[in-house]
Amino acid sequence: MKALLRRGAQHVPGAPALEVLGVTVRYGEVLALDGVSFTLQAGDQLAVVGPNGSGKSTLLGVVAGVLEPTEGEVRIFGHPPGQHTCVGFVPQRSGADLYFPVTVADVVMMGRALKLRRFGWPTRADWQAVHEALRTVGLEELAGRSIAELSGGQRQRAFIARALAQEAKLLLMDEPLAGLDVAAQEDVLASIAQLRLQGVTVLFTTHNLALAAAHFDRVLLLNQRVIALGKPEEVLKEGVLLSAYGHHARLPGVDWRSGLAALDDTCGDGWEQ
Repeated sequence: MKALLRRGAQHVPGAPALEVLGVTVRYGEVLALDGVSFTLQAGDQLAVVGPNGSGKSTLLGVVAGVLEPTEGEVRIFGHPPGQHTCVGFVPQRSGADLYFPVTVADVVMMGRALKLRRFGWPTRADWQAVHEALRTVGLEELAGRSIAELSGGQRQRAFIARALAQEAKLLLMDEPLAGLDVAAQEDVLASIAQLRLQGVTVLFTTHNLALAAAHFDRVLLLNQRVIALGKPEEVLKEGVLLSAYGHHARLPGVDWRSGLAALDDTCGDGWEQ
């Protein structure tokens, strides 16, 4: 992701962490996003939900600066994408399996790449940042272990630590819980909750509506355009969901007393364009 590796721009004082302004993306004749707009302030955590092909991954690509919108613009702390080193990315587990001989601490140190002097070695301050990031996600005791030896949930937490060592202030997470068991998901979500205390803004895509309802105070329902944006109990209602999922979803109801949205997206959890 070349756009995330450029030298960073200074944040504009008082600017929102993220502004998505009328973003439309077309792939030839295919409309991927249609006039999408929303704003996140520092520390906000937003879950983006929607069926396969709804544009969730495209949205993250535009925010990251690796995709150019056909119309509209994105601003991160007052600047266009691609001018920041403070944007971190946590991929799907399926796209992030590592089997070469590198330690957990080495992976997290990769987040310090642009902080290092040219041709320089990591300083004591760099290693301190790495270990602090590992401490935040509960992996400090595994710093010297090979990344390939970690479980899926531990590996995802290592990638979150890499973003923290990068000093990311906006974290983009594309289906980061895909393929993880329930215990591993809870560990990763606990790490994400800790980021709020550090003022890190999170944009998180998921197919799991119950998870979005239980762990995020704002949800964006996307299907090329913004169907709804607000509190989970406002967005994840049967009528609203039907307008996004149509007949691709079974909607036996939403039980807000348990905090779970009872929806089964029969399209599955595949990677979308």
